[in-house]
Amino acid sequence: MPQKKNHFKVIFFLISLYIVACSNDDITSETNNLTSEKEALIAIYNANPDNNLNWDITKDISNWQGVDIENGKVVGLSFTGKLDDGIDNEQSGSDTGIQIIDENESDPRIDAPEPVSINHIPEEIKGLIHLRSLKFNNLKIKNFPGAMGKLEQLEVLSIIGCEITSLPVAVYNLSNLNILNVSKNQIKSIKPTISNLKKLEILHLDENQLSDIPESMDKLTELKVLWLSNNNFSNFPKPITNIKKLRHLSLNNNLLTEIPESLENLSQLESLLLKNNLLTNMPESISKLDHLSSLDLSNNSLTSFPSISPDNIFFDLNLENNGLTTLPASIENFVIRSFNLDKNQLKELPKEIGSIQNLQILSLSRNQLSQLPVEIRLLEKLRILDLSHNQFTSFPEETIGLPVDLTGNPFSSR
Repeated sequence: MPQKKNHFKVIFFLISLYIVACSNDDITSETNNLTSEKEALIAIYNANPDNNLNWDITKDISNWQGVDIENGKVVGLSFTGKLDDGIDNEQSGSDTGIQIIDENESDPRIDAPEPVSINHIPEEIKGLIHLRSLKFNNLKIKNFPGAMGKLEQLEVLSIIGCEITSLPVAVYNLSNLNILNVSKNQIKSIKPTISNLKKLEILHLDENQLSDIPESMDKLTELKVLWLSNNNFSNFPKPITNIKKLRHLSLNNNLLTEIPESLENLSQLESLLLKNNLLTNMPESISKLDHLSSLDLSNNSLTSFPSISPDNIFFDLNLENNGLTTLPASIENFVIRSFNLDKNQLKELPKEIGSIQNLQILSLSRNQLSQLPVEIRLLEKLRILDLSHNQFTSFPEETIGLPVDLTGNPFSSR
């Protein structure tokens, strides 16, 4: 028995030594990794003498501004220069630059760190081999090295407002990217090799100088969000209609005159934003987009109501500032929460408007209405009814009990 006990003790001792050795190896590996990554960060620091970073390069990197560390590895790096309006695209929540601030959250314009000055990215950035997120906002960066294309684990890349005129060549090699945001630049074209980004799900190309996209864009089969607003598109980019998983598409503020019937191919589309274009009609095929729940066609030249499907459940339908003179009776089949018809040429409303399900906001400001159908009283969930600046000469009794705004109407003094 004593021999067996000694035997077990030896085995236990050896196992303990192995565990300690493995732990030491992990610690050594982790230390070496951080040392290597620190050298890469110091190279960025030294390449930008006027960087304004609060880094103490004699100490560890855990508290360095813009550096995100997980499990002893640098996984995130973010540099933000001086913001023109105090808001960047990622904070805005939309492609319009309008910021949405939660009352319970602090204002990012107050809590934002001091802006930095980074204009040169050295080759040593390739040493950040565990980097998953890399963000450059509002900086005047003169070059992006080819070595950046070796960041094989990079999933998120933002180059916002950096005055670049083309997409850095290295970007086309980042095959693991899920999110690419290069908005607010001066990009005029995209290379066909963007098809290399097979895992891309979100692509922001808004506020550039694009007038076309390569045919190979339809190879981005995982793309769900595509923002192309504030560019120079006069023709609808046809490769888009082959991106079957697309859910959110924005082409606001362009020069589009028509939308192709092939739009129906985007069967998963949930939001379609086309405001501030030159559209006079919409294709019949829009009725086949069964998942569409947000449609913005404001500030166009539509004279007829789009042929949307009654099967759609709309959170937001915006037809403001067009040339609509009538609404179809089929509107009774629609489910709409917010319906904006401001600044059209409507003289009357169909009685079927009282049958719209779930309608909470109905905005009809600046039309030519002088009377209402009694059925409007049936809109029991209505929270806002804007009838301001129309042609009512007396208070419309149909609105009694409704939350109505009638300011700016030519009421008779009698």
